[in-house]
Amino acid sequence: MDYSFLDKPEYSDIPIYNVTKDQRENPQVHITKYVPRIDKKTHRHRGLQINYIYEGKATHIINGFEFEYKRGDISVILPFIPHILLPSREKTQIIELEFLPEFINQNFSDIDNNFFDFAYLEPFISYANKVNQVFSLSGSAQIEVEDLLEEALREFSAGQKGYSLMVKALVLKLLVILGREFRKHVESSTDNHSVYVKHKETVNYAIQYIEENYNADISIEDVAKEVCFSPSYFSYLFRLATSSNFTEYLINLRIRRAMELLKDSGKQVSEIASEVGFNNVTYFNRVFKEKTGLSPTQYRKQK
Repeated sequence: MDYSFLDKPEYSDIPIYNVTKDQRENPQVHITKYVPRIDKKTHRHRGLQINYIYEGKATHIINGFEFEYKRGDISVILPFIPHILLPSREKTQIIELEFLPEFINQNFSDIDNNFFDFAYLEPFISYANKVNQVFSLSGSAQIEVEDLLEEALREFSAGQKGYSLMVKALVLKLLVILGREFRKHVESSTDNHSVYVKHKETVNYAIQYIEENYNADISIEDVAKEVCFSPSYFSYLFRLATSSNFTEYLINLRIRRAMELLKDSGKQVSEIASEVGFNNVTYFNRVFKEKTGLSPTQYRKQK
């Protein structure tokens, strides 16, 4: 799954980190058990990150929303999402697993779609609508997940021959278990969540359609027609999925593409504005500055 749509222009000033490299210079996966520090700052990651509360309690601020976590709670942080995990006054330990999608070396959708329901909905449905805020494990599931994480940590730390393959197998099993547990978790969820799950494939197709046609003169009516929904009902579903309206989403996408062109090409600002879907360069300049705090020219010089 392509997560680049989560890399919003307004996040541009928040530090973003690659997967931590270990002594073997493995850039695709990293596992650690650590005590969170109070001096950490909000940041982002290019990989998927799973945080399991092994001991104690913690406060997790994700995309501006604050959640209290206790032992047995687990969170999945998608790439590019700003977050910070802070300890409580009592001793806190976190098992953190971070990996790039290519580490798995297969299509995630073949593993268990319910896991990606969880990962996809966490920053949107949960944080926007205050449902499914904490994914809690208990009983045999908690024991199994904890055992898998600890075994993966031992394999990763030892670094013996074949460790990468062993860690990959353990991560795959972990994803399947989380998917099964999440299926149970959502059975008692709210009506809004159930509506989204029912139309998930259609909404994902609509998002893909927008990604492929963002620079054209498209409207919410066009996209609603493409997926055979009324504009009003599609607008409702779209907000459930993205926590933003269609216009905001489209503008953010266009600005993000413009940022890439400003950084990677020598094209004129007016040419870039037109290429990403803005017909008026003055309007483009104004929106770009509202989203990034810099004019297009200033952004190019800074980069």
